[in-house]
Order: sequence, then structure tokens, then C-alpha cells
Amino acid sequence: MAEQLIHLDDTLLLGVAELDRDHQKLVEVTNFLLGALLDPRASPMSRDRALHDLYTFSEHHFRREERLMSAHNYPGTVEHRAVHRQLLTRFRELDQQFADGQTPSEAMGRFIRNWLVEHIQRNDMNFVGFLRKQGILDA
Repeated sequence: MAEQLIHLDDTLLLGVAELDRDHQKLVEVTNFLLGALLDPRASPMSRDRALHDLYTFSEHHFRREERLMSAHNYPGTVEHRAVHRQLLTRFRELDQQFADGQTPSEAMGRFIRNWLVEHIQRNDMNFVGFLRKQGILDA
């Protein structure tokens, strides 16, 4: 299972302290959820709690990112916000699937593992690149 977990490394660090702290917390919460999904002994309640924590903290983090984007007139704000909404919708869908009694699948585990890494490396890095280009962050 350890190879399934996310490890925070330089490819996931943005150089923006508050976002990097949030990403560390998201890695921890995501790994806890992955553990609950992958461990056949884990209770549905621990899985549900982990998914709730992921949703709640993601929502908090997304608001923080969106405030920064607006404050710096990031031209990709609308698209980035749309990605956030899609992710939150997907988390709600997973929650509903679990509530309907669906057993966690490999595809669910892959999505849970990959969403954070892909989002940071694609969407968040684009935002940070913009901040650097504008001279707001050191290059």
C-alpha cells in the first residue's frame, strides 16, 4: 500500500508557503482516505470520515487559492475555479456512491491518488508561473 500513497516532494511544492502548507495537509488527508479505501479491514465510517475531511479541507484550500488568484488578477481564474468545482462535485459523487453501498474500486483509488498530484503539477504550477512572471514571486 505504501507505493500507492502520495509523497510530498519538490514536484508538489510551489514556493508559496501558505499553499504548500495546505498541500501538505491535503497529502495527509488524501493518504488517510487511500488507506481507508485500500485496507479491507477499514470501516465504512472511517472511509466516509476521510472523504468528508478531504472535501472540507479541499473546499477551504480552493477558496484560499481563488482569493489569491483574484487578488493578483490571474487570467486563468475562471478556468481554475471551474476545475475546483469539478473536483468538489466528484468528491460528492464518490460520497454518494459509498452511501449507495458501492465497494471502493481501483478506479476510485486511482482518482483519489491522482487528482491532487495532477492538480498541483498542472493547474497550480500555471498559477505560480504567472506570479513569477509578474514579479510577485521570486523566479
